Amino acid sequence: MSLEDYLETGKEFFFQKKYDYVIETLQQVVQVDPESVTAWQLMGASFAELRNYKMAFKCYQKALEFDPQDSATWYNMGVSYEKLNDLGNAIKCYKEALKIDPELEDALINLGEAYRELGQYNKSINGYRKAVNINPTDEVIWYNMGCVYDKLGEHNKAIHCYQTALKIYPEFVPALSNMAAAYLELGEFDKAAECYKKAGEIDPKYANTMENLKPLKEI
Repeated sequence: MSLEDYLETGKEFFFQKKYDYVIETLQQVVQVDPESVTAWQLMGASFAELRNYKMAFKCYQKALEFDPQDSATWYNMGVSYEKLNDLGNAIKCYKEALKIDPELEDALINLGEAYRELGQYNKSINGYRKAVNINPTDEVIWYNMGCVYDKLGEHNKAIHCYQTALKIYPEFVPALSNMAAAYLELGEFDKAAECYKKAGEIDPKYANTMENLKPLKEI
């Protein structure tokens, strides 16, 4: 088999989620061609899937040694750091990926999520806004941005985000539920009840929520 054949076999094993076989196959590639960025990347991703992050980092670092301008490697290394809850290093990696590819949507989303976990909500919003500018039809980005606005107490902006998410996916129950909670924070009981009603029509577990809100309205 040629090196190209080994690489293709490694890719096939990866898509089949046979990560041990990926590593075993591609180790033969880097023994002959230690500068094979693709082999190092795939081995890194395979070690990460096996939760062997120490080895994953070594592979990613080898890939970056030979191609420091590969945004995907920086991104994947950031994901591994995030899995370890090392958000500081994850953010550094996402930023490096975005220097190379400013429109790398997944890096922007993960950057927003990492800042949200750290309680740096304005920076989180910035990441989500850039992501939604690239992909305005991703309801999850709009939803996540709404959650952060709620954290900031900016409930009207949160409601706008949830409404946008629901235009894209009308049966997005978490968006309906969070929008109801935001309306409650604003004292808009009727709108909150309507959101819960719609949520209950989609998911029965929300069906009684509106009834539980009635005493609040009387107060």
